[in-house]
Amino acid sequence: LNIFGVIMFLRLPWTVGQAGVLLALVIIIISNIVTTITTLSMSAICTNGEVGPGGAYYLISRSLGPRVGGAIGVMFSLGQAVAVALYVIGFCETVVLLSSDPLTGDELNDVRVYGIMVVTVLLIMAYIGTGWVIKLQIGLLALLVGSILSVLIGSIATPPNEDKGFVGPGGSTLSDNIGPDFRDG
Repeated sequence: LNIFGVIMFLRLPWTVGQAGVLLALVIIIISNIVTTITTLSMSAICTNGEVGPGGAYYLISRSLGPRVGGAIGVMFSLGQAVAVALYVIGFCETVVLLSSDPLTGDELNDVRVYGIMVVTVLLIMAYIGTGWVIKLQIGLLALLVGSILSVLIGSIATPPNEDKGFVGPGGSTLSDNIGPDFRDG
């Protein structure tokens, strides 16, 4: 649920702009295939017993043994750390972009300051316990669905404004963006 915020709203438009609509759809389809296979595998493992503390790591270490489970656990921890960094940086970049009053006068330092604040809040949440955070997932899902609907309705109901780069939906817009247009930056 939480990966959608950064990837869908911040990185997917850039991917479509670089790779084009067709290659972006290929990326999404391949990602869905990988997550579907992973979900089916985890479902098969979960049916064999109770999921203990540790969640996915518990399942992996009990299914594949301590040696392989330990190696995968290290990679799993590193992946989670990188994912948290991605989420925090994406959130802080958006906050800095939307804020009219800079904290330090430098956007990069503002991202760092907001990042420290967000990571501190996450540390407090982890210290308290994640049980109540899991209960908040329904509210976060409602916010995510509302955001997606807002983007869809806004793209249809908003009149085109070429000065801001919004030309509206149309066949020529799709045909211009169907193929890749890779650029530096």
